Amino acid sequence: IANIDGNINVNDNVKIRFGTHGDLDIYHDGNNSILKDSGTGSIITQSDSWIYWKNAAGTETIIKGGADSQVELYYDNSKKLETTSTGVSVTGKATFPDGNTSGVVIGDGSDIKLFHNGSHSYLENSTGNFILDNSSGVDMYFNSGNDIYIRPQGSEDGIKVIGNGAVELYHNSSKKAFTGSTGFNVSGNCDLVNDNDKLQ
Repeated sequence: IANIDGNINVNDNVKIRFGTHGDLDIYHDGNNSILKDSGTGSIITQSDSWIYWKNAAGTETIIKGGADSQVELYYDNSKKLETTSTGVSVTGKATFPDGNTSGVVIGDGSDIKLFHNGSHSYLENSTGNFILDNSSGVDMYFNSGNDIYIRPQGSEDGIKVIGNGAVELYHNSSKKAFTGSTGFNVSGNCDLVNDNDKLQ
């Protein structure tokens, strides 16, 4: 046991080594301070309270974590992400690079994805039915800066809502009815199903 009352000064690139085989090195290489594990086991930091990573002045938190509690990530001393008992909580926005088709992935089987491929935005579902449920709300709006397309299987045409123009209805990708500036237009027969139905 050594009792030291004062600083221990070690020159650059001189290592303080721990372990029978020099498993852990602590040193400064002239530019960076290094804590190096030689590959034997893991580096473990233990505490019964909070563990902090801070800036050199000790005035800004970078990472904070506690036993039986959350882990927090900071940017410029402002908390941006925190783990919770049910998942994670994000303050601000989560940004994914263009072309990253993983994006936001939901479901055990990566069942639904939200991403941008660099040109277009996608919300993809690969399992079961895809349901937009607003039953507990009031109205539902689909806003577009241009046209709206509803396409069934095989991306065939179903319904087109043209900006400043017609609403078109299709059967098997063939246009059968559409609105015009003077009214409603039908391509083909217009069948009245019930005996008392009338065209007025």
